[in-house]
Amino acid sequence: SKATVSVLNCAIHKHMMHEATMLTLLALVSGASAACTDFGGNACKGCLGSNKVCYPGMPKKQCNMYPGFQFCEDTPRICCEALTAECLSCSEGITEEEYCAEHPETIGCATPLKEGDVCKSGGVETGPGVDRFNDCPAGTSCVAESGFAIGGEVTYFCTATTPVPEPVLCCHAVIADCEACKAGVS
Repeated sequence: SKATVSVLNCAIHKHMMHEATMLTLLALVSGASAACTDFGGNACKGCLGSNKVCYPGMPKKQCNMYPGFQFCEDTPRICCEALTAECLSCSEGITEEEYCAEHPETIGCATPLKEGDVCKSGGVETGPGVDRFNDCPAGTSCVAESGFAIGGEVTYFCTATTPVPEPVLCCHAVIADCEACKAGVS
């Protein structure tokens, strides 16, 4: 009858809608998203252009430089929007270390210390300061400044270290080799 066909059509439509919803949910749970499919509906494993063309060989950083382009990953990446190393590196799809190597002036990138730079300071009297005791460059160490200190708080600087010569062990016999060693000659 006409009513039976109508009920059957309704059931088929509901089943198709349920199946489409389940496929969409499965795609979202698995990390794929509708935005990461090309115009033919194929999953893009690379850079998806604003024209819905998939560029699988394009690197993340290059892909993210173009407005409207998106790098499709196995898991979605949600980035903050502040102008900090953390947020900017995320939006470019690279590590903070990689981002800071290219943009060391960015907030959140620690600039390398050099000889004479403050490596430790601050406290109760002077407020928050620097705490980079182990970041001095090779050939220097973080050394306390001598002299006046506010409230006993001392500022430390990256100071050149004087290499301590290794002691020379010489024999005590009265022979040429031992005597030369003691004299510091060869």
